[in-house]
Amino acid sequence: MPDIPLIVLAVVFLGAGGSKLAGVPLIRANFERWGLPDAARLGIGAIEVVLAVLAVLALGDDGLARVVAVAALVVMAGALATHVRAKDEPKEYPPAVLVTVAAILVLATA
Repeated sequence: MPDIPLIVLAVVFLGAGGSKLAGVPLIRANFERWGLPDAARLGIGAIEVVLAVLAVLALGDDGLARVVAVAALVVMAGALATHVRAKDEPKEYPPAVLVTVAAILVLATA
């Protein structure tokens, strides 16, 4: 059962998505620096919050857990590509790497 990695996904996505939707100044500044519109921040934030809810609902449901994991990998591919394209410093990568590892663990155990 992939319960622990799903809980990690839920917590990280709720925090990340919530801060995007709330318009935390640092998050707004990052999206501006990356050349992404405000609508992208809100859309990605909404997707992340939905994934957080789905991750909780997936506890005990391996099929839904796999769907959440694949969706998380897609979102993180975009996040990592954005960091690479922006030539961000390595200190910016750990959250995306953590979520990627958690999603892979879900796929490996669901």
